[in-house]
Amino acid sequence: MQPTFLPWQGYFGLVADADVFVLLDDFQFQRHSFQQRNRIRLADGTESWISLPVGHSADGELPTLAEAVPLVDAKWRRRLKLTLDQSYGRAPHHGTLRGFVDEWIDTPWTSVADMNIAFIRLVAGWLGFEPRWRRSSEIGATGQRSERVLDLLRRTRARTYLCARGSFGYMAEDGVFPVDGTEVLFQDFAPQPYAQRRTDEFVSHLSVLDALFEAGVDETRRIVLEGQRAWTPWRAMPAMIAATRAEP
Repeated sequence: MQPTFLPWQGYFGLVADADVFVLLDDFQFQRHSFQQRNRIRLADGTESWISLPVGHSADGELPTLAEAVPLVDAKWRRRLKLTLDQSYGRAPHHGTLRGFVDEWIDTPWTSVADMNIAFIRLVAGWLGFEPRWRRSSEIGATGQRSERVLDLLRRTRARTYLCARGSFGYMAEDGVFPVDGTEVLFQDFAPQPYAQRRTDEFVSHLSVLDALFEAGVDETRRIVLEGQRAWTPWRAMPAMIAATRAEP
């Protein structure tokens, strides 16, 4: 998986079930994607985006996540901390976790990959999810999209590939998978509700920060694990997608 910014619960569902988790740090950075932004709830309960400013390369080409540089200064750090204070200052677990989040915010990260990976590993450690962490840049791989993923799987000697459900579309289009010797399974994650202040209806698909501040570490671990449904094999994906599209 690409290391995204302040990921949602489902990302940690993937981490929980993986023996080896490969962070795709040398894949291309995409602007206005979850690589540099995610959603939280504000003080009035409405949803809002938190964005990480990222510099432009001199030649105009999109860098990799390991090359993309966060344009983070004291002003941005103060604004992010203020936003979190205003949004979650009265949340039950804000005081317990906030110091660790502040330390992450205040660290002078030199790349988007390093910054995002540090947060992912911090939260995974809290939740007790400790796969063997690898970076794609350290493994080395060639090819484009699915070919490159397959090369990473072969280099790590993976027998099973756990991937996000949204990956099926481009993988089917590329025509590389399925392959002999590696089972491909797709995540089916159902966000689990938890107590949220200032809202009458549960708001899902937010940054995991919302669950951590509102529900705490132990409850967040529970809702991540309970959100994981049975993994879907490659052969069953077309029917599942068709059934989903047919739903009213």
